[in-house]
Amino acid sequence: YIEATQSGVVTLAINYLRPSISTEVGALKEQFSDDVTIFVKPDVDELSEAIKYLLQHPELLEKMKYSLLKLRESYSWEKIAKDLNYKILAEC
Repeated sequence: YIEATQSGVVTLAINYLRPSISTEVGALKEQFSDDVTIFVKPDVDELSEAIKYLLQHPELLEKMKYSLLKLRESYSWEKIAKDLNYKILAEC
């Protein structure tokens, strides 16, 4: 992306445990963390280098997938419901 706001792509990447290469634009930096994506400037050469780097470091891909799994769990409906229930009970 050259510019971006909230993106459904982020949610899909998290849900399907897909490590990403993201540009440092818009809200992508807010939605992703450094342990689940590689951030690059919107530049073809940087993107190319990031792709090569990930392909040459499969252990990093596995580490990123593990971090995505933890992130996915934090966004699950079960977790959201538990947090909401806890908040409601705390106010009673």
